[in-house]
Amino acid sequence: MVSKYLRYYQRAAGRRKIIFLPKSHKKKYSKNSVIFSPGDQGNLIYYVLSGRVKIYNLSECGKEIIYWFCQPKDFFGLAEVCDGEVRTVFAEAVEDAEVLCINRANFEDLISRNPKIAVFIMRMLGSRIRQAHETIKELVICDVHTRLAQLLIKLGQICGCSHNGVITIKVYPSGNGKHDRGYKDNCDRSDE
Repeated sequence: MVSKYLRYYQRAAGRRKIIFLPKSHKKKYSKNSVIFSPGDQGNLIYYVLSGRVKIYNLSECGKEIIYWFCQPKDFFGLAEVCDGEVRTVFAEAVEDAEVLCINRANFEDLISRNPKIAVFIMRMLGSRIRQAHETIKELVICDVHTRLAQLLIKLGQICGCSHNGVITIKVYPSGNGKHDRGYKDNCDRSDE
């Protein structure tokens, strides 16, 4: 179920962009461009203006572990900016994307002048922690079929398109051709 927080966050995020603009710069990334990698300095926060960004890691055997897909009006890269550590995950544009970038010093100045932004960021990070806890609980308690069903429901709520009572979830090709047949260009094809 999409939380009230997520809906608030999506509504509020547009207003936050206005505050961030003077202290940030825009950057464009083409599809499959890596925005940051593990070991990179965590000195920028990103806000998605357009496109989508995948947050993931790689297992020791090279398997991709996807944590999150950032949609327009989502922030990412916050944890490392807040704790001053290096990046521990990858961020990659899964389609052409434009983001706002704000550095640590400007971010700290911004939240010191606007405490409501600090509260907003704390709520967002708290929501992500709750989502991580839910995922861990599902991994421990649920069988694979239940986990898959729950994941599809969550994805449908977050980024699904409804047409004639059918929810379509856009699947992004991996770039290696393996998943290209599952790719949907738009929601109009949901009744196929």
